[in-house]
Amino acid sequence: MFFKRKKLQCSTCKKEFQSDEKLALFVRAGKLNGVTNLKAFAKLQRLECLDCVAKGSK
Repeated sequence: MFFKRKKLQCSTCKKEFQSDEKLALFVRAGKLNGVTNLKAFAKLQRLECLDCVAKGSK
């Protein structure tokens, strides 16, 4: 059985991230309880592209 990978996308503008693109991950330090698989963890957090970070959207 094959599972389709969920693409990471900006929480603000919904743009899909490419594999070589930089992104910002917003997370509270209390949620980092020994997380080792950042990609799986990132899907559950707020992500923004650098354009949205530069605009200051929250």
